[in-house]
Amino acid sequence: MFRSRESDLVARFMKNALEGIDASIEKAKPGERGGRVDPDANPERSKRGVKAWDTIGRGSQEEREEGRHQGKEEEPTERKKPSGKRPEEDVEARHTINTDFVPDAVKRLALDASEAGGRALIVGGSVRDHIIGDVVSKDIDVEVYGIDPDKLEAMLSKFGRVDAVGKSFGVLKVTLDEKWAGEIRDLDVSVPRRENKSGRGHRGFIVKPDPTMTITEAAKRRDFTMNSMAMDPETGEVFDPFNGMKDIKDKVIRATDPKTFVEDPLRVLRAAQFAARFDMDVDEHTIEISKSMRDEFKDLPTSRVGTEWEKLLMKGTTPSKGLEVLKRTKVLAEIHPELDALEGVEQSPKWHPEGDVWIHTKMVVDAALETFGEMSYEDRKVVMYAALLHDIAKPETTERREDGTITAHGHEQAGVEMSERIAVEQLGMSKDDGVKVSRLVERHLAAKMLYKQRDTLGKSAVQRLAKKLEPATIEQLVAVGRSDSWGRTTDQAKTRSSKEEDWLLERAKELKVEQGGPKPLLMGRHLQAFKLKPGPVYSRILDHVYQLQLDGEVNSLEEAQAAAREYIEDKGIGKSLLWAMGLRDMAEISR
Repeated sequence: MFRSRESDLVARFMKNALEGIDASIEKAKPGERGGRVDPDANPERSKRGVKAWDTIGRGSQEEREEGRHQGKEEEPTERKKPSGKRPEEDVEARHTINTDFVPDAVKRLALDASEAGGRALIVGGSVRDHIIGDVVSKDIDVEVYGIDPDKLEAMLSKFGRVDAVGKSFGVLKVTLDEKWAGEIRDLDVSVPRRENKSGRGHRGFIVKPDPTMTITEAAKRRDFTMNSMAMDPETGEVFDPFNGMKDIKDKVIRATDPKTFVEDPLRVLRAAQFAARFDMDVDEHTIEISKSMRDEFKDLPTSRVGTEWEKLLMKGTTPSKGLEVLKRTKVLAEIHPELDALEGVEQSPKWHPEGDVWIHTKMVVDAALETFGEMSYEDRKVVMYAALLHDIAKPETTERREDGTITAHGHEQAGVEMSERIAVEQLGMSKDDGVKVSRLVERHLAAKMLYKQRDTLGKSAVQRLAKKLEPATIEQLVAVGRSDSWGRTTDQAKTRSSKEEDWLLERAKELKVEQGGPKPLLMGRHLQAFKLKPGPVYSRILDHVYQLQLDGEVNSLEEAQAAAREYIEDKGIGKSLLWAMGLRDMAEISR
């Protein structure tokens, strides 16, 4: 029905950008540039998406300047480019791309670095995202060659506040002043650094800044070829020593250097989230070397694992691809055994013609992207994690009967504790969100069950459901239910129909309980009129009246007060309390 805006942008512009790169990459050789990509060849490409590729293959400075100033006129920054090859340039620039996305502060930094005898290049994800398409990276990483950290810190002070906490590792963070700040307010600036493995896990490194490193040496330590490119912020020249642009074109995630890749187990989870986000495949050699790291997966802190899971599920355009990477690399087997166990668990062909629980789960997380509507990020996150874990208890509840039928009775209830524990302890969710996920897992079939009884149900069933779901909501439950229904190969899934969930959401909106149970009509302050002393008795009365409200027997404050009075008289609460109070009064008098 609906997909997230970010997912649509990534998918659309990944396709558009790759269509335009074919000719230029095939022709490009080190030191050469191919022919210009014609922006009119793909009329569906957005204006910004086209501009990312307009200057690929341009051969002259005049043509590059023409591309640089499309859409926004600005005073060009000129500098004299040193003649001959720079010390850091051990590889030729193989491509040229548009620089419109580069902030003025970075262009100025590049000029300052050049005048000081150094070289500033944009590296990593911001280059990758710009090449993929109109995916604007909010983080820009700049690597400065030929300038030591002390001198670089002084150079950066003109742009804003410099945080030197990571200076010993060659990393400086700059919070830009208003003069330089635009869409980008923070910059990560570093010098190239050498890393030597010193222990287990992704933190076991000895890091030494080395501004004398070459572009290829610095790029070699990066995780994947698509992240190993460096771009000149002034000219748009892209240094690509490991053919990252071709791998983007081929939609392949490939380890930059197998020898250094195995030093950081977190990179395997990064491969999974990149596969999900960009609909890419991890090459077989990278899969194999990832499996060799399985003994170190358990050393990863939950917080870092959780960050990669959140990117996989929340930024992914095809989350199932990320799940499959985690499966094939043995990440699931080592640190998420409950998810790993879903493979091979049979399901009834009548309800699940798609196959086992693992296949179904992958289809469900993909389908969930279509159910969000106008949900907030936090609501979508709860839905995605509940979709992932909705059948987590099927391995221990599934059985094949003597007549051959396959059932998993009670898997919803059995999944409550499991889903909350996995969400919090393994996937890094907050305790509150873990509770929401477990509530949705427990009742993910509720819409179908209520729909069957809809002709005999009053409003109390829906109101009670809304209350039992709290802190989760019926709106979230409907999204999970639709995901479950659409993550199959049934006719209902193919047509994306969901009559049960549609009915429940419509009924909940009529009763105004789609975001939570009804608010109590009777509050503690209303009981003061009965001259009752606040205490446990208040809770008993309020709960009794609220249950009547959920049943539809109490619909106004007046009716609630009348019900409270009747309950007090029926239980003799007032008499016993007054009698106890009388004894206390007599005791006071006798003193």
